[in-house]
Amino acid sequence: MLSVLAGIGLGAIVGAAVALVLAPKSGAEVRDDLRVTLDDLKCKAEKVAADLSAKGEELVSKGRDVVESTKSRVKDAVGAGREAMDRTIEGLREFDLEWISTGHCTGFPMQARLLEEFGDRFVPLSVGRRFFVGA
Repeated sequence: MLSVLAGIGLGAIVGAAVALVLAPKSGAEVRDDLRVTLDDLKCKAEKVAADLSAKGEELVSKGRDVVESTKSRVKDAVGAGREAMDRTIEGLREFDLEWISTGHCTGFPMQARLLEEFGDRFVPLSVGRRFFVGA
């Protein structure tokens, strides 16, 4: 949009200069024409500035709406995730397991909760860790 304003301004200046050089008018007539042209340019520039200001305010408002909507959805998703973790832990407690192990796909927040809830019975998987079951 700035390049459009620069183009309008440059065009007006070049047009005024060409008119001054080529116009077979008296100095007073040329000054009057130049004044009219500059007044017109000023009006157009003020209108463009007002339009830009209005668009800016509109974009800021839309941005705030998007932020609020996103915050609400994230808050809901985090709450749903916490509820799911709570249900999972309650379900695991029913089994009275000797140990519980999870991989990285479980996610660090859930692994932290499992460690908190099951202590030494929680063993996170890592590369190279081996389990011997049964013997």
